[in-house]
Amino acid sequence: MRSVRISVEQCGYLRSAIYLPADIKEMIKDRLNDCGRPTTWSLTTEAAEHFVDCFTERLAQVGFDSEYKLTSEGTMLEELIDRFSE
Repeated sequence: MRSVRISVEQCGYLRSAIYLPADIKEMIKDRLNDCGRPTTWSLTTEAAEHFVDCFTERLAQVGFDSEYKLTSEGTMLEELIDRFSE
């Protein structure tokens, strides 16, 4: 099991991320009901790695601008990758 601390901003991002597959969207819907405060989320290692895979794929698609600098979404994705990988 992995314990993942989700900030208010990260919670909002996750709830609005339309690129995530249906199984992850369902986990988010079930577990992240209140984005008004930080929360800690317990996940299986497999589920956490699934999140990381999705975040990594999205980072490659939109995470960098034309000068290969992180975009704001790229910064969020890197933070989420770190949190779900710990």
